[in-house]
Amino acid sequence: MVDSVPAGRLRWVCPCEPNVIDESSFGFVLRELRQRAGLSQRELAERIGSTQSAVARMEKGEAEPKLCTLRKLADALNQDLHVHVRATEPV
Repeated sequence: MVDSVPAGRLRWVCPCEPNVIDESSFGFVLRELRQRAGLSQRELAERIGSTQSAVARMEKGEAEPKLCTLRKLADALNQDLHVHVRATEPV
């Protein structure tokens, strides 16, 4: 459940995965989406204006993409990007 994730932790929602994806599984899902699209890491990197090593780091969970990179990844992989923002403390 989304609300059970500790405050300040990233949560990812992917149409191919019905459950919330946290930062520990984002790389796995990114790799799955890339492979389903028939792209190498280098091809995906070219589509988002990055490097193969940056894509590899994201897939390994060693790099956390910025929102603008998520948008580029979604476009390159023909996926929708949904962003949910909520306060971590009562306002």
